[in-house]
Amino acid sequence: MNRSFRSLEPAEVLSLAINVEIRNAKRYQTFSILFAGYDDPVSALFEEMAQEEMQHQGILEKLYRERFGAQSITVTESDIDEVVEAVDVEDAEHFIFDDMTRRRVLDAALRAENGAQKFYEGLLPDTRDAGLHQLYAQLAGFEEDHVAAIHQALERLDAAR
Repeated sequence: MNRSFRSLEPAEVLSLAINVEIRNAKRYQTFSILFAGYDDPVSALFEEMAQEEMQHQGILEKLYRERFGAQSITVTESDIDEVVEAVDVEDAEHFIFDDMTRRRVLDAALRAENGAQKFYEGLLPDTRDAGLHQLYAQLAGFEEDHVAAIHQALERLDAAR
C-alpha cells in the first residue's frame, strides 16, 4: 500500500531522496550518451547534471549516516503516492526512430526539475522537524540550480535558431 510523502519518517525521506538522485543520475547519463556527437553542448549539460545528481546522492548518504547510522532502509517513489521528480519523455519511441529533439528532452528535464523544486518547497511550510526543514530547503536548492542550467541551455538553443 502506498503512503503519502508527508507520512514518511525522516530516515524514509532521506532514503527516497537518495533513490531519486540515483535514478535521475542514470537517466541524465543516458541522455548525455544519446546526444554525444550529435549535440555536444546538450550532451555535456546532461553529463554535468548526472554528476551533480551523484554528488547530491553522496551528500544525502552522508547526512543519512550522520543522522541514522549505517543501517539503511529503502524507500522509492513506487512506495509513495506522489511523484517527486520523474524525468519522463513523452513519446519516448522517438528515441528509437532517431527524431527525438533536444528541446523535447530539455523540456522533460525542466518539467521534472521544476516539479521537484515545487514539491520540496511545498513541504517547507508544514515541516516542524528542523532537520527535515533544512533538508527540504537544500533539496529545493539543488533543483533550482538544475532549473537555471536547463533554462540557459534552452536559451542557447533558441538563440541558435
